[in-house]
Formats: sequence, structure tokens, C-alpha cells
Amino acid sequence: MYTKRHKILVVFLAVSFMFYPLGTDASSGWTISLKVDTGDILCVAGRDGGELMYAGTQKGLYASIDAGRRWESVALPGGSLSVRRVAITPENVYLATGQGIFRKSIAGIKWDRVPGRKGVDGVIACSGDSGRDVVWVWSEKELLRVKNGELEKVAHGVSWENISDVAYADGTLLVVSGGNAYRSRDDGSSWERIYLDWQREDPEDTEEILGQDEWKGPGIGNICYRGHGSVFISTVKGVFVISKSGVLESRIDTTGLPSSKVKRVACAEEKLFASTDTRVFVYREEERTWSPYFEESFPGRIAFIKTHRDALGNASLWVAAGKFLYGRNIDVPGVQRVSCGKAQEPSIREVHKMAIEYAEVSPEKIKAWRRGAMWKAVLPRLSVNVSESYDDNIEIYKNSSTSYVVTGPRERGNDWGIDLTWDLSDLVWNDAQTSIDVRSRLMVQLRDDILEEVTRLYFERKRLIEEIEKESEDTGQEKLKYISEKDLRIEELTAYIDALTGGRFSEALSNK
Repeated sequence: MYTKRHKILVVFLAVSFMFYPLGTDASSGWTISLKVDTGDILCVAGRDGGELMYAGTQKGLYASIDAGRRWESVALPGGSLSVRRVAITPENVYLATGQGIFRKSIAGIKWDRVPGRKGVDGVIACSGDSGRDVVWVWSEKELLRVKNGELEKVAHGVSWENISDVAYADGTLLVVSGGNAYRSRDDGSSWERIYLDWQREDPEDTEEILGQDEWKGPGIGNICYRGHGSVFISTVKGVFVISKSGVLESRIDTTGLPSSKVKRVACAEEKLFASTDTRVFVYREEERTWSPYFEESFPGRIAFIKTHRDALGNASLWVAAGKFLYGRNIDVPGVQRVSCGKAQEPSIREVHKMAIEYAEVSPEKIKAWRRGAMWKAVLPRLSVNVSESYDDNIEIYKNSSTSYVVTGPRERGNDWGIDLTWDLSDLVWNDAQTSIDVRSRLMVQLRDDILEEVTRLYFERKRLIEEIEKESEDTGQEKLKYISEKDLRIEELTAYIDALTGGRFSEALSNK
């Protein structure tokens, strides 16, 4: 028989389970980094060595400037968009959405749509040798490239079928389509099929030209580049290792891995992860076995897994499942953890607040104006009248022989009044609103300009600090001189930020 105490305990345990990321496994290290209310999370992206991350959902985009600790919704053109993939380069951010490709600079706030096809499924981007971004885009049956500011179809006689992933590195383009993998070493002009070891009798022959063999193999999920060499491809037959040039090297042992259900693969330095729709596994290279690493605890299937390394060298694994984005720090051998002064710097959000307060362009100022205009229509116009008067009493007597004047007492009079008047038309429309609208528009433009400038200066300064730290081990004279010039540029950028924040940025640095 349940008592009142038992019922309270049951409710407490149920609520605790709802808000605990992974059930009762308190030592797992997993946390819920983001939970969305509508739609599902489709992807997560972050540029290694930085704090900036994005999470795309069925209903919009979220951004984090502190490596996933806090997230904020990002306004997109046209309102709610399905963000299916995000790509980040040192200068730009690209979104693959149901309305096409959108692009903005890292320091900017305005999104521009790349002219061309709508309804794309994915995008990848990297910095080319010419300094321009190399951007590849795909839909289910089309492969495209951003060229001269527009989407250009890459055809060359290839009929794609259900493209699931695209990767590009060192001049080699890899495409997963129709359950098979293909490569191009001339930016899509010609293609070769990569045969995995179950797809032909002679697995060592990987040079056969596309079109000579029409056999369709089992499903292939995605492609993951490991920083220092190999490429991993997830398939329903396990995980395969391919060289960057697109040549099959080996197959990872599938002991402990339900290979027939594998959909995705992710890697970070020496760590390798594979996932099904509900679980993530990590590969133990010493034992050559796979072990469970994550299991989805709430409704929803795993849609995306991604590794990321922040500015301090801390590596993490991100799992997008349903409406939740899970994160966990992972130990990566050989990665140096950096502890330096920049970790104690104000965040970009704090610097934005400093600039807004100093320039007096806070949105609260506009809200205060509108509240004042509203009360003006409700409150009456008050007028007070006060007056004072004096009367003298004089009597004049006169006859035929005499006359005389009699002066009486002076009389003093006071008069006052209060008038209250309402203009009921102000309840419908107040002329002050027009003035507020004009000032609000000008203030928003000014605030956007200030925030864009502060963001550009802040991240340029941050990039220079990171470059100096990477170069500090070189003791050559020319390098020392180069670093000294960068130090001067950092001081210059600090001065610019101080000018926009009234010196509060340097004050915050000294107080950290």
C-alpha cells in the first residue's frame, strides 16, 4: 500500500529522470547542451580551434560563442527555415536549407542567399589556395558548386542517386550516392568508383571507371576526415578506411558493433565513433573492439554526430537526437591543452553589452519611449489656474455747497481652478509613435553597425592571439619580429574596442 511519502518519492524520482541527461549514469559525463521546443535538431558544426558553433534544426538555427555552453536562436531571412547542414570556414558561414544556400561572414550579422537551386540537403566548405572558399552543395540527385557567387551544377554525365554525404580535402572530392562511394581528383570533371571489399571479387582493384559496373551495394552513411591522414566511411558492413586520394586501405574490426545498423561515423585525432539510430559506440584500438558510449534516453533518433575541439584544445563529441543536443568532453591523446590569458577575456556577448551601454543604443531605451507614449494617451492633460484680485471701496458725496470722499476698506479676492482634459483619439493613434518609429529605425541601424564592428575587431584580435601562441615556440629572429608586429596589432585592436566601449574592455581584462 502506497503512502503519501511513497507518492512524493515516486514523483521526485520521475522528475529527476526527466531532467537528468542519461538516466542514472551520473559518471557518464554527458549533458544536454541544447533542447528545442519545435522540430528536431538536424546537425551541429564548429570550426576546430574556436569557440563558435552552430546547431541546425527543422525550425531554425542556434549559435554558441562559448563552445556549446550557451545557445541563442539566430534570426534567418524569411523566418523559420529547415537548416540541414552548416559549414564554417575562417571567414564565412554557409547554411544548407529548404530555401537554398545562405551565407554570411563570421563577423557579420546579415545572411545573403546564394542564387540558384532551392531545397538543398548539404554543404561543405574549405579555404582554397586562392583565398576563396571552395563550396560544394548537394541535394538528393544533384551535386553543385558555388562559383562566381552562384550555384553551378556539376554534371559531366553522372546520374546521382540519393546523395547522402560529400567530403573534400587535398584536391580529392568524395561522394556517397546510391549506396556506393565515388571520387574525383579534378573537381568533378571525371569520376571513379571506390570499391569496398565486399563489392567485387578483386578488392585491391580500386581504379575501375564509373559506369563499367552497375552493381548497387549496401547503404553507405557518411564520410569523416581524420586530420592527419585517413578517411572513414560508415556502411552497413562496418567502417572502412580510405586514403585521402580515395584508395581503400583497410576495414575496421566490427567486434561489438552492430554493423548492419551503423549510419554515421565521427573521428577526432585517435578517437573513432560510430552510431546507429539510438546508440553511439567508441572503437578501442588496443582491444580492436567497439564499446557502447552513448544511448539516447529521450524519444527521437540520432540524426548527427560530430567531434569538435575548442580554442583550449578540449575535444568533445556532440550527438543530435530528436529535440536534444548532447555533449561530452573526450580525452584525445596527443592534443595539448592550452591554458592562457585569452580564456579569461570577456566573451563577445559581454563586449556587445559594453558597446551598447556606452553608445546608449539599448533596445530598452526604445521600449521606455513606447511605454511613455502609451501612458501619454491614458493620462489626462493637467492645467492649474491661480489668480488674485484687490477691490477698493470709495464713496463720493457732493451737494451744492460741499463735497467729500469716503474711502472704505480694501477687499482682497483669490481665485483658482484645475482642468483635466483627455484626447480620446490618442488611444487610437498617437503622433509620438511616428517620431519613435523613426528614431527606433535609426537606433537599430546604429546598433547593428556598432555590433558588427565590435564583432569584427573582437574576433580578429582573438585570431591573432591564437596565431601568436602557436608561433611562440619558434625563437627565430624573423619570427620574433613578426610576433612583435602582431602584438602591436593586438594593442591597436584593443584600443579600437575600448573606443567603442568607453574603456570597459581593458578594465574587464585587468579584472579577470
